[in-house]
Amino acid sequence: MNREAGGGASKIPLTRQLIVDCALKIITERGFGALTMRSIAQKLQTGPAALYVYFNNRQSLVDALINSALAEVKIPDAEGGVAWDTQLEALAMRTVESLVRYPGLSTGMVGRVPSADELLRISETYLKILLDSGHDEITSLLAVDVLNSIVIAEANEITTFEATLGKDHLDEAENALSRLDPEEFSRLSRLSHVAMLSTPSERAQWAIHTFIRGLGANERSSTAVCQASAGL
Repeated sequence: MNREAGGGASKIPLTRQLIVDCALKIITERGFGALTMRSIAQKLQTGPAALYVYFNNRQSLVDALINSALAEVKIPDAEGGVAWDTQLEALAMRTVESLVRYPGLSTGMVGRVPSADELLRISETYLKILLDSGHDEITSLLAVDVLNSIVIAEANEITTFEATLGKDHLDEAENALSRLDPEEFSRLSRLSHVAMLSTPSERAQWAIHTFIRGLGANERSSTAVCQASAGL
């Protein structure tokens, strides 16, 4: 190990990438809630002020973390012969999986304009898949916006569930459902056990699949209306 003149261990030079890597490690080990400029500085054995040389504030750091996490999402090349909905669903699930690796990071994306470069890269791919498959521009743009919202929401649910190994969520759900009046809530009472059978990851897959399948149905419906109007 290198030593400074005074005999102490020399510090690794502070860089933007070192800060990002350190922050992601904190999130992986302790969750997004533990991420502060002070916790990063302590781990890097420096002062919080040193971090502001590289990031204006915590949110600019979070944006860099989102970029780093989503850079792990593999964007497929043009997949000849693969249906558009299959491509879209696979990419959306890969995005969920990348966010889930860093528990709670997706909360930093809620309610914000999707400006992270890597999220825009994924959105551009969604848009290409939709437009190339014949969807109109307005439908495609709206679909990308909603799909990004679903991905973020599902990533949040999965990491929140996994943070307590699901116990708190399951206990809370079971308690709430057990208090239902079976006469007033006959269907919920009868089907409550079904709600406990699926995992958050399975529900994420279902939500994405169902939304994309709906896009296909909407496109077929629009085509049928156009053909009927044209007398075809």
